[in-house]
Amino acid sequence: MSVPFQQSARAHATLAALSAAVDAGYAAHTLQRSPHLTLLNEEWYHGVMKPIMAQWMLLWLEANHVAGLPTEHVLAYISRDNTGLMAHEWDDQTCAAAATETAAAGKTMPGRGTGGWAAACLQASIGLRLEKGLVSPKAMQLLNLCEEWLGTFLPHCLQKVSCCDTHPPLSPPLQSVEPAVYSAANRGGCGHAQGMLVLPPHGGLDAAPLWMWLRRRRRRASPVHALCPPPPTPESPHLPTHPPLLTSL
Repeated sequence: MSVPFQQSARAHATLAALSAAVDAGYAAHTLQRSPHLTLLNEEWYHGVMKPIMAQWMLLWLEANHVAGLPTEHVLAYISRDNTGLMAHEWDDQTCAAAATETAAAGKTMPGRGTGGWAAACLQASIGLRLEKGLVSPKAMQLLNLCEEWLGTFLPHCLQKVSCCDTHPPLSPPLQSVEPAVYSAANRGGCGHAQGMLVLPPHGGLDAAPLWMWLRRRRRRASPVHALCPPPPTPESPHLPTHPPLLTSL
């Protein structure tokens, strides 16, 4: 374990649940193994994987001293799932604040026992705790960070495929065809127009027109090198330069 939760039974239970969910995802084809773990079905993530990741984020929030809210309220907020609070008994002050905020937004207060009602009361409860100083602004920032991470950043990054490790880089790069090469290609029956790009000899293969190279790669189900993330930059030589990964970091 790369985080300081080795002594936490909850952490080990969460990791075991996550491992079982990943295996089930492989079996249901909602995750793929190659070239690495990749999310194929975002609905499956929100229904199966995100609740487990919310439990892991709860450990991180506790390690960062986020307090002032009940555990079930924290889980409902960061996972955007209020079904566990539909039967919750809210105090009169929270219900009144929820009704006031809903009316100020020009909306109708949902009925009791619904997800919308629980969401409105949860927002009102958090607002009241912020006003009373029971929840610090820093804690609220961390809660919002976890909410965005679980709902947006994590599934977005899990759907990205790093294809640079699946084939060697193309060297030398694509070059324009010389007239003599076109003549040879035309004599071979290809009939390509002048100015087309070809792939120079690489890996024991002769030069081939670009369209033929792309068709070969498609038949081999090999990713196109141009879609790979760029190499590390001098400003960040040790960080991945894939934009979604940089966003998540």
